[in-house]
Amino acid sequence: VTASGNAGVITTSSLTTAASSSYAITWTNTKITSTSVITLTILGGTNTTQNITFTCVPGSGTATLTIYNNVLITTALNGTILIGYQVL
Repeated sequence: VTASGNAGVITTSSLTTAASSSYAITWTNTKITSTSVITLTILGGTNTTQNITFTCVPGSGTATLTIYNNVLITTALNGTILIGYQVL
């Protein structure tokens, strides 16, 4: 995904990530450096599965954003996720 700027919203594709699994996205953003602090917030989307967390590892102009489905039973993610971001 490409989303540049110090703040904005990323819309994922429709995800079907299984319970206790993760989905990684390579994110291109010219404002990201290897020392950037990145905050992420769930803003909505069509997904109805709760208990989602994120990690984000910054690089030079890119970051790896990982979405974790922390549900321990058989409930998979079932739609899009809107992720608000801020790059500091």
